[in-house]
Amino acid sequence: MKKRYKDYLHGSKEDNWRRAEKLGLVEGTEAFEYFIYTLYEVGFDMEVDTETGETWIIAVNGTKLETPTKA
Repeated sequence: MKKRYKDYLHGSKEDNWRRAEKLGLVEGTEAFEYFIYTLYEVGFDMEVDTETGETWIIAVNGTKLETPTKA
């Protein structure tokens, strides 16, 4: 039996801050401020086969994937 559920990936503002600096984004700029919230909360619509445990990502942030991706 397959069941659907939703899960989230949460990025870290602190990790993105370090990445932004390494990428040369300038602190205080609009680009920097947008970048540090990258991956802040990404929603995944998932499907799991309850017999095998095989899990597939079927949508990201509400956008259906053309081909589900094995998680």
